[in-house]
Amino acid sequence: MLNILVTYEKPSWQRSIQLVLSRQRYVNASYSPLGLSDKKIARDKFEVIILQCGPNKTRLRDSLASLRKRFPNARIILVLEKLGVSDFSFGHSMGISAILDESAGPDQILASLEAATRGDLYIAAPILRRAASQNAGDVDNGFLPPDELSDREIEVLSLVARGLSNKAIAQSLYISEKTVKNHLYSIFRKIGVTDRTKAALYAIKSLSSHKYGPYAPLEVFYELDEHQ
Repeated sequence: MLNILVTYEKPSWQRSIQLVLSRQRYVNASYSPLGLSDKKIARDKFEVIILQCGPNKTRLRDSLASLRKRFPNARIILVLEKLGVSDFSFGHSMGISAILDESAGPDQILASLEAATRGDLYIAAPILRRAASQNAGDVDNGFLPPDELSDREIEVLSLVARGLSNKAIAQSLYISEKTVKNHLYSIFRKIGVTDRTKAALYAIKSLSSHKYGPYAPLEVFYELDEHQ
């Protein structure tokens, strides 16, 4: 049984997600308005916390800090209105396991739960669509054109963004794990990043409109693997 705490600002959204979660036999969900001090809930143990919050980042940071203190081992799914690329960066910096738009459907909600319980980072479809609609001004923000990467590096980066480990990438491309690591080193150097998370963000912002076509399904998964 997966114990989930859903804390929210909008009652209408809470009713929608309650309808989804109530149909899942493996889910035991509790619900609490954001910021409510409830001693019973504070004593409960939750594997996953779903946090729906408005655009006020100060309140969001405070809420995250409070939840982290009360439930240090829980994985957190952040739900925001009109999700954007900057929210992905914010969410990762705050240790979020998944990021959803308020309009996310049942499939996305359940996929985010699965990713959070695995320890993966989940990015919902809306962030891909918004990233793809951005203009080429990203280059001015430190993102090199995709053509700076070789065809093989494009393939490796695409698989990183899809959630494959180094071993899985090696098997998919019929190369050694050492070769994968060499490609990652070259990719990181070319696009000016230092880890997989930033590389995946590059992929979201740059590769989604690349000449090679869509690089991932509507949802992006990738592992937070410290062993490059």
